[in-house]
Amino acid sequence: MGFYETEYWLNDTWGYRRRDRMSGAYHPYVPDSLTGLQISLRPATAAAVASAQSDVELPDAEAKHMHRIEPLARLRQQQGE
Repeated sequence: MGFYETEYWLNDTWGYRRRDRMSGAYHPYVPDSLTGLQISLRPATAAAVASAQSDVELPDAEAKHMHRIEPLARLRQQQGE
């Protein structure tokens, strides 16, 4: 199961309001690694995932001049293409 770490942020900026310049502790969440995890999906779930993935890829296949779709471009990069 994931866990929270305690980190300390040291401000090195200037020009902001005092409260925006304050350093302090923060607690980022560190999830469990998915690397090597064996996930088995039921056939209906796998079909729904495949359908959703094709819907996400559809704009790339049909429209070559779309703007502001950077999140979709990142998804494509993560898939290794």
